[in-house]
Amino acid sequence: MTVYRTCGVTIDSFVDLPDLPVCNSRAEVFVRAEKFSRQPSIDPSDDGSPSADKDTIEIVWPRVGCFRITDCTITVRPDEGVDEALLRLYLMGPALAVLLHMRGVFVLHASTIEIDGEAVSFVGESGFGKSTLACALHLRGHRVLSDDLAAVASLDDLWQLFSGSSSLKLWPDVVRVLGCKEATLERIHLRSEKRSCGAIQVAAPRSMPIRRVYMLRCGTSIKIEAATPRQAFSDLIRNAYCRSVVNKSDAPFYFLRCSQLARDVSCRYVYRTRNPSTIGQLTSAVERDLESLSAGSPPSN
Repeated sequence: MTVYRTCGVTIDSFVDLPDLPVCNSRAEVFVRAEKFSRQPSIDPSDDGSPSADKDTIEIVWPRVGCFRITDCTITVRPDEGVDEALLRLYLMGPALAVLLHMRGVFVLHASTIEIDGEAVSFVGESGFGKSTLACALHLRGHRVLSDDLAAVASLDDLWQLFSGSSSLKLWPDVVRVLGCKEATLERIHLRSEKRSCGAIQVAAPRSMPIRRVYMLRCGTSIKIEAATPRQAFSDLIRNAYCRSVVNKSDAPFYFLRCSQLARDVSCRYVYRTRNPSTIGQLTSAVERDLESLSAGSPPSN
């Protein structure tokens, strides 16, 4: 039996999880494949359609499979012929996010790196460059803590990030601009042109204090500016990972966590352009902004 660690939990899985570190601890979460006793009583959509009760959430993703999730199990009925890489992507993405939510963990749609022993998260919708910026900073010597999914919690009045998968998902044009060797990168799954870029590094600590949250936006030029707690709250709510698949009764949980995070952690907007050639400028701007935070001086936009 192989036990993996990610996002603060240990997992025993029937699917190999090569992007995650192996540990010697006892598994807290079990991922199993089996036939359900009945068909899901839901109409699936392109994004997956949830069916939930108090203790179980059931989601179908067409041409992937059906996932039945509790706070300690993910039971999967894979569709026939599904690519294992695609199944792994949904398992360690939205399915894991739902399980973490059911365990009381707040999950953001974000990629995170480590700088000077603290976590720096990039929050944004799909296509806004979270993985791109994380990879660019990784190539400058910073460790990747998680990609696309950030599990965070307030522990002893200090916000912490639980490290997850460090494998980054990048478009081919970004791979070329960053100077990675595209030929050595595999597609993340057969239906996508995105490439999987494994960030080779020493295993990250189980949790790390959050230093700053950057909220990504697209613009005509590169700039970084402060966000008020109210502005940050709005962006964090919009990028809460599970907001569309959990019960309406969970809304107070997200409102509370987002308002607390916006109040307690420095949040700033990062405006980037759609031109991949400006990635280096964007990376330098983020590094300068973080240096000003360490120095205690007002950051320049």
